[in-house]
Amino acid sequence: MKYPDVVAPEKTKLNWVDDSYFIAHGRYDNFDAPTTYEMVAALNDEFDLINYNPYKGQTHDKDWARATLSFELVDQHNNASKIDDGHDSGIRLYQGKDNKWYIALEATDEGRAWINAADAEDLKKIKMRAVVSFNEDVDGLYGTCNKEANAHNKYAKEAYNNFSCNTINMINNTPWAEDNHTTNYTGAPAPENGRSTVVIDEFEVAFVTPMVFHAYEAGPLFDKYQEAENTVSLKDAFFLSDYLWSEGAQAQFNNNHVIYDHKDMAENNTLVQTGDQAGWSNKLVVDNNVFDVNTTVNFKVSKAYFADGSELDAENMNKIKLDNTKQTITWINNGEDIAQPFTIEVEVCVNHKWGGICDHTWKNSLGHSVGTIQIQVKKHNDK
Repeated sequence: MKYPDVVAPEKTKLNWVDDSYFIAHGRYDNFDAPTTYEMVAALNDEFDLINYNPYKGQTHDKDWARATLSFELVDQHNNASKIDDGHDSGIRLYQGKDNKWYIALEATDEGRAWINAADAEDLKKIKMRAVVSFNEDVDGLYGTCNKEANAHNKYAKEAYNNFSCNTINMINNTPWAEDNHTTNYTGAPAPENGRSTVVIDEFEVAFVTPMVFHAYEAGPLFDKYQEAENTVSLKDAFFLSDYLWSEGAQAQFNNNHVIYDHKDMAENNTLVQTGDQAGWSNKLVVDNNVFDVNTTVNFKVSKAYFADGSELDAENMNKIKLDNTKQTITWINNGEDIAQPFTIEVEVCVNHKWGGICDHTWKNSLGHSVGTIQIQVKKHNDK
């Protein structure tokens, strides 16, 4: 048995950055009639596996061992193995019934720990590698054989369960020796503990939240004005879209990718126009709640500051009244002048399944997308 040199599969142009990692946004099950959105990426879309030939440029020899391409996680446990060992990476690497390779995140905080905000600069990435195994794969398990305690480091087809080297290393339906894996393979010693592997490419995956926050210009507020005249509606100060809108969806289809927009809902017939769900997408939230969104949005004043960066004192901070029920913010100054204009920053927390980890008390086992609204407070005579 001969073990030839093998080559790496070619990368596609889809979502790759600097040829070292690709961006994964996840996918709708069917955008025309979506019922769910999952944080999953098909590795077959990132590599040209249809035309992949591991022996490229070499004359095939009938004595060559069969080369099987697979993928591995690096330094992470693989939850697809379904082995309960007390470790939870939130990552699943598996080969589906369609024989395509998938990497997915679980809808848990462990999975959400790998989700990046849409505007993140320092991305959290999952390390992976493409591997060629020179022996037959058995029902979806590939790579160097690990005994049961370590099998979570490998990968499996969707429904596969506890692996045993005694089971997976088969020749003519006869198990290999469980401990030393020295049984001959078609007349030759088994290489490297049962399965010889070659790492042919290393790369990374960065998952990005599908829900993107966009702030409108809000306010301003003024000193001296009465409360009723000095209130800003926070629900009209932002809108939400999916990542396709943000990446430049065709103009005529933009409305299909808006998740929430209370301010301009009258101009968008894909949004609910009245009632408690006003402003939310009928297709993506109200009918099927594709993103598992909590439509009760929460607001919090994070800080208020002057142009030079100094912050408002505690006494004046108490004059900022935020009403989460009415979704409004008011500056109550009792008719007094302010010394100089300043800016109020309001944090907006939108809870949904595929956001980053939410540490607020209202999270209800969901993640969140967070944005900031900036509201200026000016002197009344600067209006």
